[in-house]
Amino acid sequence: MSVVQKLHQAIQVENQKIQESQERIAALQNQLSLQSQLEAAKTPEKILEIIDTRSAEEKGVTPQSTLEHLTIQALQQVGRPQQRDQLYQLLVQRGAKLGGSDPMQNLSVKLGRMSKLHNIPNHGFWLRHVDFAPANYKAQPIQ
Repeated sequence: MSVVQKLHQAIQVENQKIQESQERIAALQNQLSLQSQLEAAKTPEKILEIIDTRSAEEKGVTPQSTLEHLTIQALQQVGRPQQRDQLYQLLVQRGAKLGGSDPMQNLSVKLGRMSKLHNIPNHGFWLRHVDFAPANYKAQPIQ
């Protein structure tokens, strides 16, 4: 092996070490950021939201809090309750990513956890704090 080849090989080894160090630094920065967010959280709900957001980001799906925000926006824009399938389409159009082997079932679970929504029988999901006269639905306080 010539001197040039040996130097080239040594450079490759050092570049690999640099890349591994950068990856370790990024992981440590990520841990530090998470720890700082958790320490700043004032309520158990905020801690769960931080963890949910981080977990969703790692999986490449939309976090629950963002999904709830998108759902509320969609319902406000449409102005009437929506069935799960309709909401699914509206959310996907807004860029939501629902993971799992059955995204529709996943959405059902997530919708059930949204305290700002109410499922009006025979009409669909609606904003808990907004009346919907055609179904005789009266606004309820958000839990």
